[in-house]
Amino acid sequence: MSQPAHCSAIALAVDPQSSEISASLSLDAIVAQVKRSHVKAERAYYEGVWHSACAGAWLEYVKSQLEHGQFERWRAKHLPRISARTCQRYMELAAFLQTIPEYPQVEPGAQLTKAVRTAQLKVLQTQGFDSQRKTLAIASAIKAPSTVSARQENDTSPEVEISSAAEAPRVVEATKKTSSSTTLATVPSFDPIVSDDDDNEDDPDDHWATPGIIVEAAIELFGHIDLDPCGSDEPIRHLPCRRTLTSAEDSLSPDADWRGSSLVHPPLSNIERFVARALAAFATREANESLLVLPTITDAAYAENLHVYARAFLQQRPTFDAIDGTLVQPDWPYMLVFLTRDFERNADFAAAVGHFADVFVPYRY
Repeated sequence: MSQPAHCSAIALAVDPQSSEISASLSLDAIVAQVKRSHVKAERAYYEGVWHSACAGAWLEYVKSQLEHGQFERWRAKHLPRISARTCQRYMELAAFLQTIPEYPQVEPGAQLTKAVRTAQLKVLQTQGFDSQRKTLAIASAIKAPSTVSARQENDTSPEVEISSAAEAPRVVEATKKTSSSTTLATVPSFDPIVSDDDDNEDDPDDHWATPGIIVEAAIELFGHIDLDPCGSDEPIRHLPCRRTLTSAEDSLSPDADWRGSSLVHPPLSNIERFVARALAAFATREANESLLVLPTITDAAYAENLHVYARAFLQQRPTFDAIDGTLVQPDWPYMLVFLTRDFERNADFAAAVGHFADVFVPYRY
């Protein structure tokens, strides 16, 4: 079998008797080549972030020159192969790097010198910004406290009492109180029922369909969804996942199969037990990762064991599709909680949900 072209200079052979490696090149030469390739590979990561930020800076410049609402048309015409979301990420990346004092700034349209490029790459390496997702996740974590604080001051909702901004960021859009004659009055709402009663069964009236934007984010995060343990009894309402457990399968049973990745959106009447079952499956390594869709009620019993995990607070209060086909808008904000053992995966979580939620990542577990 012929060797790949890029390996032709290194003819390695393994002696099955001694398991020692012999080569036409010296071992020192091979080690040196691996080190050089490793340095170039690492540099390529940072250069990728740098090029993305440069693209974002130019896109932001173009956007500033266009009338409001015209940028998307311009993008579709001139950059049809670059999606709107990719352009948005580029611009977010560029905007974040502009907030770093050490990062050399260049005026739009000005010539970028080699010295400035080298200095910018050095800052990326010093900060450890070796991927778009990681950098944007850090940007989101830094931005969240100020954004949340501003929204808390404007949130006039009386239903949920928050003990502290640090403990429970409120990231729902500020809304004015509406009278019973407004459009929202036609959308029914329910008070959450959080009970310690083990005999409490699901109420079909609060078994709401998961919004599509959250389902899409879960698929982007996991690659595919293995399990929906809170599935509707109606097959037409099932999520695009490999397994669905309904009330008939008793997904809260210790014998229920929670393997793989799961999207858990429990009915309001049974939140506490579903959260407990999800945490148990995660703790015993039965479940790999889970994404929980929950009301942001931090003094609820189910929230006590969730503070150590990354959370994303929806920027708008969601509208759900009830089992009878009516639209339901709850009187409290919602959050997503990501259960994972790999802290680096929180960057993927931020990338998947950051366009519609503010992400908070604990410093460490």
